[in-house]
Amino acid sequence: MQWTLLALVLILSHSVSATSIWQVTAPDGDTLFIGGTVHVLPASELPLPQQFNNIYANSDELIFESEMAFMESAQFQQLIMQDMVFDDGRTFIDVLKPETVELVNSYLQQRSIPVENFLPMKPSLLGFTITFIELQLLGLTQDGVDKIFFDKATQDNKNIAWLESPQEQLDMMNSMAQGQEDVFVSYSVTETATAKLVLDGMLSAWRSGDMKTMADVGIADMPTEFPRIYDLLLKNRNQRWIPQIETMFADDNTEFVLVGVLHLAGEHSVLAMLESKGYKVTQLQ
Repeated sequence: MQWTLLALVLILSHSVSATSIWQVTAPDGDTLFIGGTVHVLPASELPLPQQFNNIYANSDELIFESEMAFMESAQFQQLIMQDMVFDDGRTFIDVLKPETVELVNSYLQQRSIPVENFLPMKPSLLGFTITFIELQLLGLTQDGVDKIFFDKATQDNKNIAWLESPQEQLDMMNSMAQGQEDVFVSYSVTETATAKLVLDGMLSAWRSGDMKTMADVGIADMPTEFPRIYDLLLKNRNQRWIPQIETMFADDNTEFVLVGVLHLAGEHSVLAMLESKGYKVTQLQ
């Protein structure tokens, strides 16, 4: 579940000394802020930590992973259907091993979900959909940090930008299962058994800004056991984002960069990469 959460998630103590926001300072003293987000939330996580609102209020521009308005559009849903749903009469039964198909069928039957609704899905979409269903069953039905601040920034007429296009996000999602379709889908199903434990750990780590625990819970052995997925989901994207973040120091704006919190944990995190390039990274209290 850790990697199929797609950083989709991230219920515990609200009395903590740190938060998942960092100030990044360039050698010339210019600064910006990077916040770790949770893409979907349970109602128990609202309101958000006050520090998010404080930094937002003092920011000129909000930077998100992708163009959220387009990703909520009917056009983007059509692109998903074009790229991640079979259009030649095949079903996931035709491309997955019998034991994987049985695993999927058993999962859907336990949750009283008709398998017919899933048959046209390619393995990537099938795995993500199973994860999303589990998140809803666990109560993660509220807008996430990204959506909350995207709506606020739109209403307040703040500048909005993004680090990658919706097509790049779609390509990444579509590539997740390529060449390891059975591994991706079977892991998506089997990890639902421990989803509650993993989610609680990630939410707690996000609230407290504890990136060591976040890496332990959310990334764990991904780099060694699933290196291709780790590279696609986290490492490669982080590397592509760094030059874009560096250009933000060239103006007088105060930027607030909001990305999934898993991008800020582990040895290949955005924060680690910026530190390695000489930027001072300070966690806010």
